[in-house]
Amino acid sequence: MMRNYILLFTIIGLFLQSCEKKEIPIPVPPPGDLTIQQIEMGGYYKNQLFYSLKNNEVVSQNIKTIWDLSFESSDEGWHVLLNSSKLMAAYFYEERSFSDELNLDEASWTWDTQSGSLDSTAIGDWRNLEGIYVIDRGYNHVGTHKGYKKLQLISSNSQTFEIRYASLNGDEEMTLTVNKDKTLNYTPFSFEPGSEFPEVMPDKNTWDLEFTQYTFIYYDLEEITPYLVVGVLLNRNNVKAILKTDINFEDIDLDYATQIEYSNAIDAIGHDWKYYNFDEGFYSVLSEKSYVIIDVEGVYYKLHFIDFYTETGEKGAPKFEFQKL
Repeated sequence: MMRNYILLFTIIGLFLQSCEKKEIPIPVPPPGDLTIQQIEMGGYYKNQLFYSLKNNEVVSQNIKTIWDLSFESSDEGWHVLLNSSKLMAAYFYEERSFSDELNLDEASWTWDTQSGSLDSTAIGDWRNLEGIYVIDRGYNHVGTHKGYKKLQLISSNSQTFEIRYASLNGDEEMTLTVNKDKTLNYTPFSFEPGSEFPEVMPDKNTWDLEFTQYTFIYYDLEEITPYLVVGVLLNRNNVKAILKTDINFEDIDLDYATQIEYSNAIDAIGHDWKYYNFDEGFYSVLSEKSYVIIDVEGVYYKLHFIDFYTETGEKGAPKFEFQKL
């Protein structure tokens, strides 16, 4: 009798297996067309432009000088960043009160690292510190220094930051609430009276690459030296990239792209896809440098640069070729 039950269960199992739907393999979509695009940053590299690979368009742009600080917008966020495109810097005066006179000769300036690492910001972890920051506001696009502000970071929570700031002599003192804009990675802020909350940066889910000047710190010189460079930064919201020089641009395909490691450093593309040719007196592009990118939606692309000038010879116009894999 037991043998009959086993035989019956075996027959039923085979019947059910034969009724299961077979998995249909999902076809891999074909790669996109090779596309050439050029981004014009304007004279003196004055514009910051936010670009979508998916839509092949500049989502938004702004004059780089209209903001000073940006405040981390996530519920847990407490980091505060400088506007790197202005060569901004910061110094913390320990155990000083807001009314104290601050001697700039004491300052040992620091900058946000070009990689975007939150472990290496100029302001750092301010939450349990007693003292005052001085912020060097850097330079506008024609090289005019924007002066200094003293800053006290009072508190942060899931929705806001509370800050206090003034000129070094105490003029224009303000205590202000910065409301976190959850559509952005960081909420921008300006010390300019009446323009504290400028419209900068689009929704974090709509762009991949930022074309901008930014501060690059040379640590291998005799003195640590910050310098403004022109390049491409990544959206902190899930975008990753990697430089590849061991494979030709045309040979990079989806199979290759899915097997390599990526960096989430915001300068993974950076500025050194070009160099200044002192003999010729202009920038030359290293088109053999290929970048593989994962966009904000997790789609793979390859990209390389082919020019830095417009047809009329204006610099600051990165021209690149890219393809969806």
